[in-house]
Amino acid sequence: DIEKGTHGLTGDAINLASRLESLANSGEIVVGENTFQLSKHNFKFQTMEPVQIKGKTGQVSVYKVISVLDQEAVTQQMQGVQAELVGRETEMRLLVKAIENLKQGMGSIISIVGHAGTGKSRLTREFKKNLNLEGLQWQEGHAYAYTKNIAYYPLTNLLSHAFQISDGDSSDQIKEKVDAGVNDLLWDKPEAKKYLGSLFSLSYDEIDEMSPEFWQKKLHQSAQQLLESLASRGPTVLLFEDLHWADSAFIELLHLLLENTQRPVLFLCVYRPSFDLFPKGESKSLVWSHQKIELRDLSWDQTQEMLQSLLDSPQLPDELRYFIQQKVEGNPFYLEEVINTLIETGSLVSDGDDWQITRSLDLEDVPTTIQGVLAARLDRLENQAKRILQEASVIGRAFFYKVLTRITEMTTPVDGYLSGLENLDLIRARSREPDLEYIFKHALTQEVVYNGLLIKERQEIHERIGLAIEQVFTDRLPEFYETLAFHFKRGQSVHKSVYYLIKSGEKNLNRYALAEADQYFKEAFDLLTHKPDKSREEERLLVETLIKWAYVFYYYGKYEGMAKLLKANITIAEGLDDKELLGMFYAWLGFMLYGIEDLNDAYRYLLKALELGNEIENPKVKGYAFTWLSWTCAELGLLEEAVSHGKAAQQIASSLVSDPYLFFKSLAGIGHAYYFSGKTGKNLDIGRTLLDYGEKYSNIRCMVLGYVSLGHGYVASGSFPRAIEHYQKAVSVSVDPM
Repeated sequence: DIEKGTHGLTGDAINLASRLESLANSGEIVVGENTFQLSKHNFKFQTMEPVQIKGKTGQVSVYKVISVLDQEAVTQQMQGVQAELVGRETEMRLLVKAIENLKQGMGSIISIVGHAGTGKSRLTREFKKNLNLEGLQWQEGHAYAYTKNIAYYPLTNLLSHAFQISDGDSSDQIKEKVDAGVNDLLWDKPEAKKYLGSLFSLSYDEIDEMSPEFWQKKLHQSAQQLLESLASRGPTVLLFEDLHWADSAFIELLHLLLENTQRPVLFLCVYRPSFDLFPKGESKSLVWSHQKIELRDLSWDQTQEMLQSLLDSPQLPDELRYFIQQKVEGNPFYLEEVINTLIETGSLVSDGDDWQITRSLDLEDVPTTIQGVLAARLDRLENQAKRILQEASVIGRAFFYKVLTRITEMTTPVDGYLSGLENLDLIRARSREPDLEYIFKHALTQEVVYNGLLIKERQEIHERIGLAIEQVFTDRLPEFYETLAFHFKRGQSVHKSVYYLIKSGEKNLNRYALAEADQYFKEAFDLLTHKPDKSREEERLLVETLIKWAYVFYYYGKYEGMAKLLKANITIAEGLDDKELLGMFYAWLGFMLYGIEDLNDAYRYLLKALELGNEIENPKVKGYAFTWLSWTCAELGLLEEAVSHGKAAQQIASSLVSDPYLFFKSLAGIGHAYYFSGKTGKNLDIGRTLLDYGEKYSNIRCMVLGYVSLGHGYVASGSFPRAIEHYQKAVSVSVDPM
């Protein structure tokens, strides 16, 4: 009362609270409609008789709190709303037409392109759901944000599902499934299973020592043959989702399949606009036509239609329509999340067949981005459900039930919480056989959950996942090198991270996935370089990483880049008490300097390598020094010395049969010297020997050198047309600049 000099809280809320308080007995809590809507997922209520409140035209609903709900039940009771597919009728008709054409023997390539949240995955899911799959072969492979450096991951993912490979399978069981699956389709090409099986890090004696380039060529052939055989059995659909996260090795293979598959196949390629399926323009050699579906935001009419579908009601509050028009615009995923937010906060409530706004909607009530809305929804989850979702997000967008249960800190079963999270449409069960696998509804959901964790929490969970994979897949570790590198790099163990990064680099190098190998070696090198107060063992590891990484630079022909790296770390290498390692370091530095035509320094370092090799009587160091000296001396005009070094390398190569490079590279070095000295006959003999060896042992690099040596021989003899013919063959066979 201002006139009396007293003041206090007044208004409708105070009047309601006072009346509700009078209805509660001692120890009871009584609430009104708004509080009930906001907290009904967390507490059990008893509905009381409605009461009349002064100043209210109608009766007010009243609820008595009975107890706190079981935390698992909280998540299970909450329900997320979902809409029918809206505004994609034209796109769906195009897909349906493609299926009709497929059944008539006409394949096609369809790109489905759109920004996050525009409904790319939803479109393909609804398309598949509405198809009669009887007589139709549907296979799909996925890429994820954390698999972009795992060579051929979408193909491996597709084969895992097609062959029913389980996380719990041993290497022998995987081999049996791969053999059975490939033999069923390619019974007349039994070697194909070796190349496809090696994607799962299965070992086959026939290909273990095959050159990486030849392995890649044979893998491409096997994948092409498998697809052609599959398509020969009936209409075939191949879906590759999230290609913006696919590795470069797979994209190269995909282009090959798109350009060469003769039998009718419908290729569905799904990606965001940041990726371009044909960055250099569509190839004129495409067998089947290419069409692009570009998903854009919904129009306002389409947005209203989706809104009605979400709420299953044609009658919607005008205030809600205005709010959506001003706030959401037309991104389908954003619209779904905003509506779920309004429902979960009690701002939008169901009243029979209608919906009511319980309070004035302010544009500031809902975050302006999809990420913000998702974060707000996640904050409303009870702690246990949120924790499980966080742990799952660290595993990745797709996660196996078996892995989650092994790494979770929850002491109670997670099944109920997972069911609740499915009800909220935050995750979905993607497959139940052979393993139960879940996937986050959208990549953005997984990203927001992951980013909501403190860095220390993320590190701890990544570490637990890495350790769990080591324990569960003891006999299949090579298959998971890249995954282990991913988790340990983001975990707490630098040494494990570097170890698996190097292993991943070597694995991808052996698959001739150079971009991926380069990235892994670089990450390992960067971790070691930036580590303060490096131990002697860490310095040794850094030098070893450089030497292994050098192969990538060699294959790319980037000699100058590796020469700079080696020079920058020469003090570390020379400070180690390891003459074998230093010898190989000098040898690689010499060879890289040869590649940039710094021949005098190349010669000097190669001689230093040879001196160390002789001192410790190490055949590997000597072999590489002799081999690369044969080439360097030939370029310096020291032809007799070049031949001498080459022959010395040949003797060592005969005892190091596990390293064919020494044999063919040194033999070609001798041929290089003979070319400069005009010894045509010997050059031709060396060329034929190299070709025979390369074909016998499936070594493309050796075959290239064979054609080059023959070309040199024909030049020296004046047979220029034959020389050009063999040089052209060398170019056609080669798969890298050098």
